[in-house]
Amino acid sequence: MIVLSEEMQSAILTVREFLSGEDDVWAWGDFLSLPTEDPAVRKLQGICRQLPSEYPPERKIDYCSDAGLLYLRSVLEEIIRSGDVASR
Repeated sequence: MIVLSEEMQSAILTVREFLSGEDDVWAWGDFLSLPTEDPAVRKLQGICRQLPSEYPPERKIDYCSDAGLLYLRSVLEEIIRSGDVASR
């Protein structure tokens, strides 16, 4: 069984809420900007910060495109399955 740090568990919850549309805008902003001790969380933050440039939104109100959301879902699944962010 893989044990994830508390920081990673919190990050996973925030990303899940973002993906489901139930996110708190402040929680997402905090996740993207606040420092963390966990290198895997820092890697996940970096991936999330890059989504708008790597997967530009089709509408200005969106954070990224649907392809970006699918990619983020796959990253999240990898973290849950392996306990880490795979090199991408």
